[in-house]
Amino acid sequence: MKDSADQPLHVSPEPSPPPPALEYDRTPNHVTRGQFRILLILMFVNTVVIVGYVAVPGGAQWARQQWKDFEARRAVKARERQKRDLAAKRIADFRKVLPALAAMKLPADPPVYTEDGVEAASLLASNPVYRTVRFDRQGMELDKWQPAVARSSPIEVTELEKVVGNSSADEPTVFLHARKNPAGAERLLWCTIVAHQQAFQDGSGDYVVITRRSLRARLINPGSSDAPVAALAVVNTEFDQRGDAERARVKRDGTSKTPQTFRLMAGVADPADATRCTIPYVMNGASGTFVVRVMENDRLLVEPSDGRIAERSGDTSVEQKWDPSGQPAVRISEGRP
Repeated sequence: MKDSADQPLHVSPEPSPPPPALEYDRTPNHVTRGQFRILLILMFVNTVVIVGYVAVPGGAQWARQQWKDFEARRAVKARERQKRDLAAKRIADFRKVLPALAAMKLPADPPVYTEDGVEAASLLASNPVYRTVRFDRQGMELDKWQPAVARSSPIEVTELEKVVGNSSADEPTVFLHARKNPAGAERLLWCTIVAHQQAFQDGSGDYVVITRRSLRARLINPGSSDAPVAALAVVNTEFDQRGDAERARVKRDGTSKTPQTFRLMAGVADPADATRCTIPYVMNGASGTFVVRVMENDRLLVEPSDGRIAERSGDTSVEQKWDPSGQPAVRISEGRP
């Protein structure tokens, strides 16, 4: 038996050392918030520089055009606002004088208009409201002819002219008063005389003077809270002098012959008929009357008592010619014209 000392001893192996741990680079290398903001700012600046380099000339022109367009729109709005304010003021001023217009009564004498030379000169010398009508002299000396004269319209008529859009500089008022249509609606009836004279020299050296005239009647809606002031109907009755039988002749020595003279008096409201008024006239010494009547549908009828209406055209705006010497007198039906 062998000795146990001779037996080989079992020796446990020594443990191997652990592998070395992995080491990471822990130095800070991430982008901070401030750095990112700087990056965004630089990108924005870069974009602006590029866009500006490419499009600045066109962009400046576009900006200038946009500004001009803005200023133009602002100016248009300002003008429209001014126009509305002016229209509102005109209506307000008209409302103030409407009672005076509705009750207006012009002086019955002297005439509103006269072609009589002696009477015309007397009126000019004695009354400052009279003035000569438009006279185209064509070289005629002033001392050889006295033009026709007319009485200026009352100052209140100015406010009516503003809202209706008419000027009475060459249209003296003959009649202005409240009237009614057959349905009973309140209306203003406004009549004016339109006249001017013209001279020309004929082959003999004499001057011939032509007088052109017409009576203009307007029917006006005085307006309300829901209706504007407006002219509803107009009738223009023309009765110019025609031919040598009616025109004046002025000789070189200053003597004159006037075959036809006309005087027009102020109109009178019919107290028994609210749709009607009359306007007296004198033609060559003979008295006559224009009858003005408000018809259905706000139409107007104008008829002289003498002569005849030779021509008539139109509906709400009527043009007619009166022949004072025409016989027999022709009357128009008082139905709708």
